[in-house]
Amino acid sequence: MNRIKQMSEKIREGIDQFFEDIENNESEIDKALSDMKNRIPEGIDLVATAIAEEKRLKHEYKELLRIGQISGGNISDDEANADSGWKSEYLRKINELNRQIEEQERVVAELKSDLFDFYQTYQKALKQAKTLSIRQKQAETQAEFYRVLSEFSLPDHKSAFQQAENQVRKTEAQVKMLKQKSRKANSKTKDNESDFNIDDALDELKRDILGSSQND
Repeated sequence: MNRIKQMSEKIREGIDQFFEDIENNESEIDKALSDMKNRIPEGIDLVATAIAEEKRLKHEYKELLRIGQISGGNISDDEANADSGWKSEYLRKINELNRQIEEQERVVAELKSDLFDFYQTYQKALKQAKTLSIRQKQAETQAEFYRVLSEFSLPDHKSAFQQAENQVRKTEAQVKMLKQKSRKANSKTKDNESDFNIDDALDELKRDILGSSQND
């Protein structure tokens, strides 16, 4: 009996720990989802900053081209080599800006892709959290159900059943005894009835009546 009680207590402790773990896991999931959600607008702002830088570089590039056209049209590499003055510096700036623009375009494309991947990860996490929430509710219902059952211990109530059994047996014994008494009483009644003679009884009654009349 003590062993069964100990097992029952362990089951209840295990279920209590189960609920505690669920609450902790739910809290951690909420924190993770909240953190991911908050990072998305920050990521969007940073991508927007990178795009703005790309636009600035392209605008600067266009301005340099416009200045070059105003200053003497397109400048070839041969002309730049022949003149080590502003033309050479102009081509250097143009080439450098072109390199920066290409690099910035690569950065923007990479940031956009990574931000989209992160957003997709967030959406998958939301779906997974929803699925886990449903499974959690199902598990909680089952755990509560088995906790209710585990709190009932048949050995604890065994004495009550034994007392009821003893009472039933006692009542059955009384019924048996009363039945036997009843049968004996019926048997005596039947014997008395068999000894009774209706004719003798009438003669006795007649004598009593006639005897009384003669005395009068």
